[in-house]
Amino acid sequence: MNHIDIDTKKTILEHKKQLRKEIKNKRSLLTKEMIQKESENALIQLLKTKEYQMALSIFTYVSYQQELSTFPLIQAAFLDGKIVAVPKVRKEQEMEFFKIKEYSELSPGFCGILEPNGTKEQLYPDKNSMIILPGMLFDLTGKRLGYGGGFYDHYLKKYIKQKNAPILAGFAYDFQIFENKKKENDILFSFLEGNFPTEPHDQSVDMIITPTRVIYSQRKKDGYN
Repeated sequence: MNHIDIDTKKTILEHKKQLRKEIKNKRSLLTKEMIQKESENALIQLLKTKEYQMALSIFTYVSYQQELSTFPLIQAAFLDGKIVAVPKVRKEQEMEFFKIKEYSELSPGFCGILEPNGTKEQLYPDKNSMIILPGMLFDLTGKRLGYGGGFYDHYLKKYIKQKNAPILAGFAYDFQIFENKKKENDILFSFLEGNFPTEPHDQSVDMIITPTRVIYSQRKKDGYN
């Protein structure tokens, strides 16, 4: 769908705002111990995938606050001899990825999130790359609800339709997966009436990694990579 009428767009934006609030509330209840355990379990799931094993470079977000921690992931990639790149915000809705070799190359940047410091080599993803994406909510078809800044949607549109497109992997808690079917006391399902709110510019992922499973999306099944 290339066009959305004004009323529909307004409804979608309202739904996105409410969903982000719901997920933030759930994440705020997590303790450091819970985050550490969930992050370690998600890493175990990731390391088992052929997509990670075959990737030569890992492009990943640097975790912040109650997000699934990517620090164990980054350390594992270092130990596995993979090239690691993390994002740095340039200006509104624009970011680029830069190579790092150790944690000391990171310092607080945009919104206090750790970013590469100094002059670093800028890297560009290709078919040998895996991009690890944060998000507020994902569904089983690979649709992603981000934080609202548009950074990843803007960045990914440059690469996803290329023949040598990278693998896109969401990294999320299990409660951040919208199952597309009603469960008991499922507030998200009731609120959305079974429909995940997306707009034409919203980018989907190939797979989603959670602490308990790996979900391959419709985008991956359709052979975009």
